[in-house]
Amino acid sequence: MQFGDKREEKMKLSELRAQANLLEPVIRIGKKGLNENIFREIAKHLRKKKIIKIKFLKSSFSNDEKESMVRQIESRTNSKALTQIGNTVTICTIYKDKFLNEKNKERR
Repeated sequence: MQFGDKREEKMKLSELRAQANLLEPVIRIGKKGLNENIFREIAKHLRKKKIIKIKFLKSSFSNDEKESMVRQIESRTNSKALTQIGNTVTICTIYKDKFLNEKNKERR
C-alpha cells in the first residue's frame, strides 16, 4: 500500500461521513433487538442506498450491547460502521479492500 492510497481512503471515508450527516434513520431497533427480519431489512436498504442510518431505542440497550449489535450487523450484512453517535449508527457497504481493488483497476 502506498502513502497516496491511505490519503485517498481517508478522503473517501470523510466524504461518506459528510453524506451520512444528511441522512435520517431508516431502521429502528427496539427492545426485541436483532432478528433475521432486521438483518434482511438492513441488507435491502444497503443494496439500494449504500449508506444508511440505524437508530437504537434509548432505554433498551447499554453501550456494550449496542457495540455488539453493530459488530453483528457488520458481519451479517457485509458492511462497515462509519460513525456511531449516541443511539445512532451509520453503516455503508464499502470495504477498504474493495475500495483499494477498484482504484487499482482504474490505474490499469
